Amino acid sequence: MKYLWYLAGSLDVQHAMLEAYDYYAFTLAAMGGHTGALRYLWNLADLPNAQREMLEADDYAAFIFTIDGDHIEALEYLWGVAEELQDVRRAMLKYDDYLAFRLAAGGGYIRILNFLWEKAESPDEQRAMLKSNNYLAFKMAVQKGHAKVLNFLWEKAESPDVQHTMLKVNDYSAFKFAALYGHTEVLDFLWNKVELSEAQCAILEADNYVMFRTSAQEGHIGVLNFLWKKAKSLNVRREMLEVSNYEVFGTASIRGNTKVLDLLWEKAGSLGVQCVMLQGSGYPAFAIAAYNGHIDVLGYLWNKAESLNVQSAVLGAKGYVAFKVAAESGHTDVLDYLWRKAKSLNVQSTMLQVSGHVAFKVAAQKGHIDVLNFLWKKAKAFRGAQRAMLYQPSQITRQIIHRAKVFDRTFRNISNKFRYSIFE
Repeated sequence: MKYLWYLAGSLDVQHAMLEAYDYYAFTLAAMGGHTGALRYLWNLADLPNAQREMLEADDYAAFIFTIDGDHIEALEYLWGVAEELQDVRRAMLKYDDYLAFRLAAGGGYIRILNFLWEKAESPDEQRAMLKSNNYLAFKMAVQKGHAKVLNFLWEKAESPDVQHTMLKVNDYSAFKFAALYGHTEVLDFLWNKVELSEAQCAILEADNYVMFRTSAQEGHIGVLNFLWKKAKSLNVRREMLEVSNYEVFGTASIRGNTKVLDLLWEKAGSLGVQCVMLQGSGYPAFAIAAYNGHIDVLGYLWNKAESLNVQSAVLGAKGYVAFKVAAESGHTDVLDYLWRKAKSLNVQSTMLQVSGHVAFKVAAQKGHIDVLNFLWKKAKAFRGAQRAMLYQPSQITRQIIHRAKVFDRTFRNISNKFRYSIFE
């Protein structure tokens, strides 16, 4: 760096190098945490206001990047050289409603959080740092699972009112983040900060037990078990499962997580609701698994259906919807699985009659050649089935054809009126 500076020779060229791209070299040095390079560049900026401009460049980028990279030494250096620029110091700290504080919390940087906290001018400013963007620093720490940061922020809040607000903001969103990202330790930390049982019930019930559903979808076994234990009454546990007609069971099948399904099945068994949970609003878990191509989940659910003697109901639910959606998403292996489970020719024939032509057209629309070939071969064994798949229009097709005919008649009438008016 010194050699390049020497080569520049001219003072104007040297200053142009320093100022290039809004003092980008200074920002890059901060980004990498290179305190020596920062010191060197700072000493080169000998023009009036040049050092101020370096700190202010690109919305205090050098300051922000030292925090984002957890470069405490570089951060301390920048703060130190700005001693005679108190207005810049305050602006760096307050920029974008205390963005620096939120970044440190989200990154889990305790040393930097302590540093920034101590640099606040007053207790009022410290409270403002905590409160910025509706206590976003607290939520970011929850999202990232930084238990130490949460404890730091909790202790700094001091006031029970502020602490309660941090927990309750956005309908207990901190708890929802912890459940969504599977941070059982954080969830336990938050739960222990809630003293009233009424508040704990409200947290569980928030957004219709959304924490239970999201943790099931994301496959967080630990969180599911935690929430189940906290729902101490049988009525609350039943409500958690029953929400939106046992939506949680179908939600778990989206990602193909049989461990979550097994856990939910066990919990439903303790309440005697396994059959109704499987049925839901038309055995949705089975159709969802078919659409997503989760053969192992289909096998799991089929075994549960056999134990309850509802296999035919599962297969034929909503007009063999599992067969149709498997064709739509191009899962030939799922179609083959469902075909084999149909077993009898009568059931296979019915499956083709009810949903085969729709599956065929949807597969054609999506360009699934393998699915088309599969359906065509299976239809060959049943008289008229291939012709039906080729020629029988679906309800949607009939609607489109009807609209086209209506438009055609209307267009011709308008054209005739227009043509006659020309010669009148």
